[in-house]
Amino acid sequence: MSAEETVQKWIEVARWSPSADNTQPWRVTWAAPDPQTITLVLRKTPLGAGSTPIENELQQLALGSLLTSITLVASEDGYVVHQRAASDDGLTLQLKMSTVKTEGWSELLRRRHTNRRPLNRLPLSPEQLEFVGQVCAEHQGLSLIDFSSQKKKAARLVARLDLIRYQSRQHLDHLLKVLRFEAKAVDGLDVKSLDIPLAAIALFWLLNRWRTLRVIFFLGLEKIFAFVGCRWLIQQSGHFYLLRAQDSSLSSWLEVGRCLQKIWLEATRRNLGLQPFGHTFITYEAHKNPEQFSRDHLELIGQVQEELLRLHPSAQLSTAGIFFRLGKPHKQPVVRSKRRSVAELLAP
Repeated sequence: MSAEETVQKWIEVARWSPSADNTQPWRVTWAAPDPQTITLVLRKTPLGAGSTPIENELQQLALGSLLTSITLVASEDGYVVHQRAASDDGLTLQLKMSTVKTEGWSELLRRRHTNRRPLNRLPLSPEQLEFVGQVCAEHQGLSLIDFSSQKKKAARLVARLDLIRYQSRQHLDHLLKVLRFEAKAVDGLDVKSLDIPLAAIALFWLLNRWRTLRVIFFLGLEKIFAFVGCRWLIQQSGHFYLLRAQDSSLSSWLEVGRCLQKIWLEATRRNLGLQPFGHTFITYEAHKNPEQFSRDHLELIGQVQEELLRLHPSAQLSTAGIFFRLGKPHKQPVVRSKRRSVAELLAP
């Protein structure tokens, strides 16, 4: 197999990596300086006008997931990451041939993409959960906070953050921008992937405008959205975690993305469902750019942060991190997110 065919094979599988709102913000260039070495340059796509400040960090998170995927799928062909250099706009990998090969990662990457959701609140045994802590321990500077024994309280606090999504024009506009109601759409979130009732999906489709939604949210409907779309889902899973870094550097966002993807793949191996929750991004953005929030919302975020710290003294939400829920799925996925082609991802 030629170097070009090898790279195309890797990208074909690795493109199933997760990204915030299914933005797939990756472009890849490659070179083969000698028969035993392949150099990959993974770049983030340029941010467009009107992008929010945190989108750069979210791209770095996605890049970390892509890095894990490429590292694992390349290991099936006997390549290992020998060296990598990170910058604000991308990542350089040097993969070299070795005598060690691993198997099964390509299958797991494709299975992970089916994205089966945890919808069984029965807890797993400590033996079934060992892999979560083990994977996290492999990533320097990360910590894993288990809210499973305080799941109801944590779900209530995260749902309060979810209210901001519907009460803030900036965040609601972003949500409406990324929602997709047509199955053929490649970018954005297929609305069915949100696991919300059909009535809520119909409401989003009919009232997909800020002014209209504000009228009905004035009646308190946003509380129902936050309850069903957030609090209920967390409580319907066996376990709830916060994966966080010690700081908010781009390299920390990269490491969180690497670790999350590995945990997700190991969960897939065990036929478990995992779903990330992006509410840490709201508190992170409020810490970094408080001028984008109203006084009431900043006060609410501060209250939620204080209460989370009471639940766990390390639950600081002003650094790189992400919530996720884990458990046994009891149904097949209702939708598969679309992916860009290999040709689109391989930059000229």
